[in-house]
Amino acid sequence: VRQTATQALADAGAAVLPALAEAAKTGSLERRLRIVDLLGRIYSLGDEASFEPAELALEDIKQDETGSLSEQAAAVLANHY
Repeated sequence: VRQTATQALADAGAAVLPALAEAAKTGSLERRLRIVDLLGRIYSLGDEASFEPAELALEDIKQDETGSLSEQAAAVLANHY
């Protein structure tokens, strides 16, 4: 079920980015790390409509968060830069 939901969200691209960026601010660490991974998937697609918003969401997480979440966002950005 998670894989199907994750794939559906990744396929939705730019349409779900505002909701994902907001959802990354609250909830369990596992949930938030999964959101960062999902943002990375969307970011790596290179779609014009989703590239910049995904990058901005990841940059915000990298700067505003600490620990694992910030490190994961930084790693996603570094891997796709």
